[in-house]
Amino acid sequence: MGLVCPKCGTDNLLNAIFCRGCGDKLNLNEMKPEQFIQKDEKKGTPLWQKIFTSVVGGIIFLIGGLMICPSGGASKGTEVSSEAVSKDYKTLVKKKKGEKTSFSFSSADASALITKAMNLPQQVGGDILPQNFSVQFLDDDVIKAVMSTKVYGFLPIDYCVKAKFTVASKGNVTWEVQSAKIGQVPMMFGLEEIPIENVKRQAESCDDLKKIKKKAAKAKSIDGQITIDL
Repeated sequence: MGLVCPKCGTDNLLNAIFCRGCGDKLNLNEMKPEQFIQKDEKKGTPLWQKIFTSVVGGIIFLIGGLMICPSGGASKGTEVSSEAVSKDYKTLVKKKKGEKTSFSFSSADASALITKAMNLPQQVGGDILPQNFSVQFLDDDVIKAVMSTKVYGFLPIDYCVKAKFTVASKGNVTWEVQSAKIGQVPMMFGLEEIPIENVKRQAESCDDLKKIKKKAAKAKSIDGQITIDL
C-alpha cells in the first residue's frame, strides 16, 4: 500500500510525511481513497487451474506407468511346442563329434527353452526378479530379447533389447545393440545401459546359452526362426 501525492502524482510510502517528488506535506486525513495505491498484490491460483493441473499430471503419470509397466509381460507360457525341439535342444547343448550339426528353433520354442534353462520364474535373490525371458527372431540376424521381471517382488517391468548378431568364427559371436527400452519407453542419454546390462547379465547367467555360443560356427535369423550350425 502507498500514497499518491495530490499535487505531483508521485508514489510515496504509506508512512511518508512529505512527498519525495515535490516536498509537500502529506496529510492522511485529507487523502481520497483513489490516492491510496495497492502494490505487489498477489492473487492465489484459481481452483479450476489447480484441478486441471492435477488431472493432467495424473494422466501423464498413468500413461508413463502403463508404458514402463506393461501388463502381461513379454511372453506367456514356458512350454515347448514340440518334443522334437526339446530333443534337438539337448543335442545342441551336449553335442558330440559326429552328431547332427544344424538346428532350427522358432521364437516361441526358443523362448520357452531359454526360460526353462534359466530356471524362471525367480522368486528370491534380489530387488529385480526375472520371471520370463522371451526372444523374437527377426530378419537380417536381428534378435529382440525381452526380460520380464518383478521389481521389489510386485512391480512388473520389461527390459527390452534389440541387437544384430554376427558369428565371425566358431565361438566368436558379437552383438550390435540397435535399441533398448524399459517397457515401451526408449532409453537415451546413457539410460540405455540399464536394460542392456539387465538382459546381458541374465543371458550370461545361463550355462546352456554360454555352451551354444561357444560351439556356434554359423547362425542365421529370419522372421520367427533361427538356424544354428555347429
